Amino acid sequence: MCKDVLFSKLILLLKDEIACSKKIKELLDQEKKYLVRGNMPEFEETVTQKEIAVLELEKLEKQRLLLIRDLCQELAVSPEKLSLKVLIKHASALHRKMLTELRAHYRELLGTVKEANQRNNLLLRNSIQYVEYTLNLVTKGKDATYGKSGKKYYAERKLVNRVL
Repeated sequence: MCKDVLFSKLILLLKDEIACSKKIKELLDQEKKYLVRGNMPEFEETVTQKEIAVLELEKLEKQRLLLIRDLCQELAVSPEKLSLKVLIKHASALHRKMLTELRAHYRELLGTVKEANQRNNLLLRNSIQYVEYTLNLVTKGKDATYGKSGKKYYAERKLVNRVL
């Protein structure tokens, strides 16, 4: 396939990835809103939508990797040495300009997605700690269970025992 056709396909694919990443960022912002408000049904719905968007982004990523493989062959460049920055050097002036703009935009967007995700994870951890603290106050921090002999045993109550 012609180098220019491959670069055109790459540009379209990057635009789709950027649109999908914007959708994920919007969903992360909605997640924050629902976490702060304590609206768990809406939060769960948003998480489901975000998972669907992430799956779509993974699908686009696989397509991009196949396209990159084709570009490597066309440009006679090793896949290990290939980056968008290297690709830009091999592109025509028009493609170079578009790829440079897309690269800058995508890097900025991924940074904001990462920050929003970290923020939401912190909010979730704090919410879980608060619930565990409240539960421990109500139950005096112990969870009673009975052994075979009928004797009562106490264990520390732990609402969530793994990090998601």
